[in-house]
Amino acid sequence: MAEDGTPPSSPTESLALSPASVTDRLRARHHQLARYIAEGKAIREAAFIVGYAPQTVSSYMSDPAFRELVDYYKAQVNHEYLDMHHKLGSLAATAVDILHERLEERPTAFTNNELRQIINDACDRSVAPSKGAAAGSGVSINVRFVKADPQPPVIDVTPGH
Repeated sequence: MAEDGTPPSSPTESLALSPASVTDRLRARHHQLARYIAEGKAIREAAFIVGYAPQTVSSYMSDPAFRELVDYYKAQVNHEYLDMHHKLGSLAATAVDILHERLEERPTAFTNNELRQIINDACDRSVAPSKGAAAGSGVSINVRFVKADPQPPVIDVTPGH
């Protein structure tokens, strides 16, 4: 990687290179191929997308300059993932706060089915196993709604009682 944080543009920026490096001149296709591999695509798939033979891509992977380029793009992919993960976490926290406020302000505005769906959605993405998990491998949660007393009991709080 160049000192300014940009991807290497020529193999002279890499330390261990032979004069016959496959990336003597890194082209846009090399960068595109390196990005696909950094994103986790199989060599065969990345080769097909960019228009190289899989054997050619395999030989590129043995070149230090090309591997350095792939590593650079892997770092970019990881950074983008963490940034998106942070944004989604903030969005979810805000949505939960708003929903919580609405439930406190007007609890009767939500039907039992809406509340059940909220519980299902929350459990589906937190403590409960995924829908494809093997039977008996997770947590079972049962929720039963009961009607509240129309008149809550009056509690006498006067001293001496």
